[in-house]
Amino acid sequence: MKTSNMKILTNILKRYPLSPFLLVFFVFLHAYNYAYKWILITDLFEPLVYSIICVSIVFFALKSILKSPLKSAIITSVFTLIFYYIGFLKDYVIKYTGSYLHLRYSLPIILIALILMYLRFRKFNLYKVVRLNYFFNLLFLIYIIVDIGISSFNILFKKQIKLELVSESGNNLVSKDSTQIANKPDVYFIVLDEYSSSVSLKQNYGYDNSSLDSFLISKDFYISKKSKSNYTYTIFSLASTLNMNYFKNAVDLNFPNDFGLVWNYIYYNKVFEKFKAEGYEIKNFSFFNINEYPASSQSFSRAWALKFLFDKSLYSVINMGYLWLDKKHYTHLLENKLAEFNDEIKLKKDQPKFIYLHFLLPHHPYVFNNNGSERSVFEYTKKDENINNNYINQLIFTNKVIKYVINKIQLSDKKKIIIIEGDHGNRFYHSQNSLIKANYFSGKNDFKNLNAYYFYDKNYSQLHDSISPVNSFRVVFNQYFNEKYPLLKDSITF
Repeated sequence: MKTSNMKILTNILKRYPLSPFLLVFFVFLHAYNYAYKWILITDLFEPLVYSIICVSIVFFALKSILKSPLKSAIITSVFTLIFYYIGFLKDYVIKYTGSYLHLRYSLPIILIALILMYLRFRKFNLYKVVRLNYFFNLLFLIYIIVDIGISSFNILFKKQIKLELVSESGNNLVSKDSTQIANKPDVYFIVLDEYSSSVSLKQNYGYDNSSLDSFLISKDFYISKKSKSNYTYTIFSLASTLNMNYFKNAVDLNFPNDFGLVWNYIYYNKVFEKFKAEGYEIKNFSFFNINEYPASSQSFSRAWALKFLFDKSLYSVINMGYLWLDKKHYTHLLENKLAEFNDEIKLKKDQPKFIYLHFLLPHHPYVFNNNGSERSVFEYTKKDENINNNYINQLIFTNKVIKYVINKIQLSDKKKIIIIEGDHGNRFYHSQNSLIKANYFSGKNDFKNLNAYYFYDKNYSQLHDSISPVNSFRVVFNQYFNEKYPLLKDSITF
């Protein structure tokens, strides 16, 4: 019986053009196995479908030319291999030659190679084609079986670290009943990714950010001048802020491999639950999917999933085209977010709003000059010798975005609360002087963040110069929603 089943399988692998589709499935399964701890498998479904469609188009186009399904499958498989893995060849060439000059024009080289292969392949007889098809099908099937085995082992036997919030006895952080407050204020939570504090900008970059500070003060904001973020990675920082709490064992984790442990704490977070219980209309203009409130733009985990899939692909190796598209992606991301925000701010409703607005600014990639114009693709492709200058230029533009958003919000005549924070300071500080660079990080400058508050009644008595994001919503809920959350120690965790 086993022999009969093996013959059937062998016959299928010889006769049917399966290899390009097996290969695509393997690529996605392998990407998930590599990064299963910090990407969501659902983020792979859509690109998998699109990849299968693209491979099918190539396969059927070749089939119409070659009149041979097996030959078409083999050539499609070769092209698919080249597409997904040429970046590894590029890395190999750079490692051993110090240059990738002969890969710089990779697209015409690949096209010439495919044409030569096609001309040679046309002369293959049926026996050779069947054998080659069998080899490709069997190879990719074995790869899939091995990766399924790895996935099963990881799920069933590998010890999983559990991330937990610090417990607080007698306080579940979300009231069961809505508070009876008439005319509840609109609440805006604005996150500027990797925005350092003015103190850090002055000390480490020689940049005077007093123009933004003066603007905020003129708008009656309170600035926490000595604020430090509680974490230096975005997802941990936001998960902590949105749950008003610390994680027990975050210092023991490996980064970025353990990012996936925090997704549920963002998806089911206490701040969104609280505002929902209070009857708020909630808008999520961020990069995180949150229960009932999906991300307005590409989610953080999906972006990383796509990075794993295509970072070594032909798409990225064709450098100038890739970077031009990448640059345009970030420009459109900002434009769309501002447009969505503008549409929302114009709506007049009796129901109070909670709006979470997250900008990938001044965080790299450094797309913008200080006036908001796009850097040219030639500047964008340069290495990071001027990374500090690029950061400051993008920060100057970010200040214009901040002022624009604040002015828009304050045009409203409704009561409002505004929290503006950098989720952490700049982690990508560069100095050729190793001592200066070491001092930057030993001084915890990667934690020093922008942190400012606007309360409609100007009552800032619960705030202080070192208050950190973990306490932001505790203060808001205590002061305006009759809660009694104890303020936590303002601490940096790692």
